[in-house]
Amino acid sequence: TNTVYSRVNCKIRRYWRESRAIRAALVLSFALPFCSQVWAQNDQGPGLLDGDKVMERIDAFTANTSNLIPDSITLQNIWASGPINGGSLGLGATASMTFFNKKSLGNIPDATGDFAGAGANLEEFPTNIPFLPAASVDFRWGPRINGFPAGFDFGLSGLYYDVSGVMPEGTQFVYWTAGIDMRISILQDGMFEGLAPSVFFIGGYFFNSLHWGFDAQWDGVFEGETRRYDEYVNIDFRTGAYFGALQVSKRLFDDALIPYIGYKAIICERDTDFEWGTSRSVTFRGKAYTQGMEYRSAGENSGYKFYHEVYGGIGILKQFITVGAAYNFVTEHLGLNLSLKIKPRIGNYEKTGEPKAARKTAAEREAERLAAREAELNQQQSNRQQEERNQDRKAALERREAEEREAQAEARRKKQEERRARAAERDARNSQVYYTGLLAYRSLIINGGIGIGAPLRTTLLCPPLMVSADYANPLFGLPFTLGGMIGFSAENGGGYQSDNIALAFRLAYHPNFIPVLPSKLDLYGGLLLGGVLSAGEKTAFYFMPGFMLGARYWLLPITDRMGLGVYAELGYSPLYIFSIGGTFKF
Repeated sequence: TNTVYSRVNCKIRRYWRESRAIRAALVLSFALPFCSQVWAQNDQGPGLLDGDKVMERIDAFTANTSNLIPDSITLQNIWASGPINGGSLGLGATASMTFFNKKSLGNIPDATGDFAGAGANLEEFPTNIPFLPAASVDFRWGPRINGFPAGFDFGLSGLYYDVSGVMPEGTQFVYWTAGIDMRISILQDGMFEGLAPSVFFIGGYFFNSLHWGFDAQWDGVFEGETRRYDEYVNIDFRTGAYFGALQVSKRLFDDALIPYIGYKAIICERDTDFEWGTSRSVTFRGKAYTQGMEYRSAGENSGYKFYHEVYGGIGILKQFITVGAAYNFVTEHLGLNLSLKIKPRIGNYEKTGEPKAARKTAAEREAERLAAREAELNQQQSNRQQEERNQDRKAALERREAEEREAQAEARRKKQEERRARAAERDARNSQVYYTGLLAYRSLIINGGIGIGAPLRTTLLCPPLMVSADYANPLFGLPFTLGGMIGFSAENGGGYQSDNIALAFRLAYHPNFIPVLPSKLDLYGGLLLGGVLSAGEKTAFYFMPGFMLGARYWLLPITDRMGLGVYAELGYSPLYIFSIGGTFKF
């Protein structure tokens, strides 16, 4: 089984690296149930829109989708084998799918194809979806604690993906999930002469956020006049789920198969919010809006709801592949999950459930040592001459041990002196690398300033303020500095305020081969690797690498390691294009 597991693992990793098409298809598979086409372009303008019917359909859709999310997120990070008290480590990925209770497998493709509607008409908005997919990256770690009878481990899982860019124009789909759990064993696998299964308890929390929306525009002829029509829907789901589960599993055929079954109780809190709008005539709650209208819900918190389900499956090839299913008795939903686990350490246990090293107890080893000592004393008592020879041998052994200890101490002193000499030689060599701009090996430079550049939106409320640090440490014998940057800015655009926090890693090269530069001037150029966390009406993280060209001038150099000056940088960074400020080194 180990040979088959290694070959399958290598082939899957190589195929994953080389096939971009498969990776793109995997991402799209999570988005297809929510939108299979852009709203169709109509040759004729639509008629009067019934806003109350739109509200009924959106309410039904949010209710049904909210019922699917708790089942879907609690299927992640399920492991076939239980925790052990010998330590464990594992990494994997899980894909799951929860089916709507009133949809059969045969009509899922048709229902999915009709989800986006047959045209730009909000009255055709669907009332439910046939299934909801989810995915996560799973990590599990269990420490080894000597003397602790029960096994336990901790699990982390989560995933973020935004596939709006690869979906039809005008469609958005953003999904992220995160979870933490703890498992503790009640019964270890292999106890009682190898007959006992693994029985353990699981408790944890999962959170999920999902945004789906579309915006359709088309030209239509209505009453002999060509008009531009616009209709949109945006829906947000936020779900938090506390759960507790009891699971039973059994390792078979040297871990080639690990079947498992369990019961899970879920306490879930759900929050939904949506908005919709149209540019054509609409009636809503007894009123007519001839120029169209926009509606935004005030949000709906469903409170806490209780679910319980039974789940089970089987792990194959030391749970490298795990397939399972779950059924919710309250919502009557069926869920499926498929996981790939990378080299989880099962532990060093026999059928007794105890470590091999524990087969000979400490008391038995102590008894053997005392018996050997007693035999030696009896021999000394029966033969004094042998005792004297033993004493002589002992004295000679002590002398040799003392000589060996002295030789070892001398060898350690020599090694320490050699290490100190190599370190001094390395420091002297690195100190020769920096000889411009009053830089010195292992100098720390702190910069603080203000930036100028294009904001993420339109109007700046607070210009970019940033603090950075650079540490002089040669790379490959060249004068480099390594450090980081943190910055803040605020802006107002699109009707709401956004606060932006930038985090980036800095790598800069300081040329030391220009002989005409003043000694107080330090020129450098480098790269920035980081992004911006934007918090406002919506929170998002933008990955924005950049570059920089900069100069420092030391006004008050105190020593070769301490100084005060000014700096200016030009380039492309997560928050600014040009910045200026003060700098201090020590």
